[in-house]
Amino acid sequence: VSTVAGPLDSRTTGAPAPARAAPWNPPAGSMGLADYPGQMMSSTQRRTVLPDEVREPVVFLTRDERIRKFKLDVGVESLHWHDCEPGGEYTKRLVIKNLATEVQRPRYRLPETKFFSMGFPEPFVLSSGMTRVLEVSFRPIRKEPYEDHIEIFTAKGSMFIPIKATVPSTELSVPAHIDFGFWPVNETVTKSFTIRNLGELAAGFRWETHAPFTIEPLEGTIKPYGTQHLRITFAPTDANAVVARFTCCQYDQAGALTKLRYPMKVGGIGKLPFLSVVDERIDFGPVLTGRRVERMFRLINSAQVHATYRISRTEMDRDPVFKFTPAEGRVPADGIKILRVRFAPRHSGTATEEHYTVSTPGGNSFTVTVAGEAVGPTVELTETSLDFGDVELTLPRGSVQRTLSVV
Repeated sequence: VSTVAGPLDSRTTGAPAPARAAPWNPPAGSMGLADYPGQMMSSTQRRTVLPDEVREPVVFLTRDERIRKFKLDVGVESLHWHDCEPGGEYTKRLVIKNLATEVQRPRYRLPETKFFSMGFPEPFVLSSGMTRVLEVSFRPIRKEPYEDHIEIFTAKGSMFIPIKATVPSTELSVPAHIDFGFWPVNETVTKSFTIRNLGELAAGFRWETHAPFTIEPLEGTIKPYGTQHLRITFAPTDANAVVARFTCCQYDQAGALTKLRYPMKVGGIGKLPFLSVVDERIDFGPVLTGRRVERMFRLINSAQVHATYRISRTEMDRDPVFKFTPAEGRVPADGIKILRVRFAPRHSGTATEEHYTVSTPGGNSFTVTVAGEAVGPTVELTETSLDFGDVELTLPRGSVQRTLSVV
């Protein structure tokens, strides 16, 4: 029987007391039990910061900026996980390379959240050109985005490496502004634009619109990375400036309204056109029946917008003998349009006067009077008398001729 030396238990006599281990307190900057990767905690829970740890402001530099300042390269801008399922473990490698000519002794601080974990942060030595591989594991507990960072201590300060995890999402790209400029009152103009789905999931949309603008289609669904072509219409009813703020509301695949809203500013200015003519009366005078005579007729637009016109007869109780070409059209802003007016009389001895209305959708209108007279042909002889003089009677019989012209 072997004997074990040790202190006696106060409750027994002659029996040695079991050995008791002293409580262990982790040194500053080391991992405690709760810091081991197997421990899952909520997204709001952070690792404890020990009193002697110095926290620098977190500033994320680009990869090139980190290389210039610290002479260290980690190969990437950040560590990024995407579409990871809850309950799994996903590991990425962070390769740190010394680009300086001298030896560097970096060390790192563990990520603050428990969803990203690394090995014990022991200091390490990097000669010039040498690398060190660090493994970073990600363990999500919910299908949601995560963000954190790794702080690497160097002789020139702290270098921060962003680490994040994202989930499949949808995002629409909508134009920020559409401007119709000037447009005539009571006329319609349509423009086309495109919205894009920049995400990996199908996205539904619906527009909140405001008069006098309309959008077609008002709602729909866009496939992942797809596009949707839409038409927006401006129909001003007054001569004023209109600015509207549209909102494109996004729906998820189940048809539920999300919190995503995309604003779009739409503007337009309604203007009244002003048409006029130099002379509101066109007189063809006498015209031979059966002939066609044309005159030029100028429409003048003094407004900053084009003018859409229409010419119509006022009297409809007889067949027209005058014709405007073209009877409908558009006069450019601050421009002139030349039209042709044709007179084709049918019955001699008639005088015709007709009235035509030139109108625009905006309400600008005036009357043009056209007149003409139909006349028959005028016949005249070049001589009022013919004198044959003395004519001899001979055999065989002869003849004498004179010329008479009819004009």
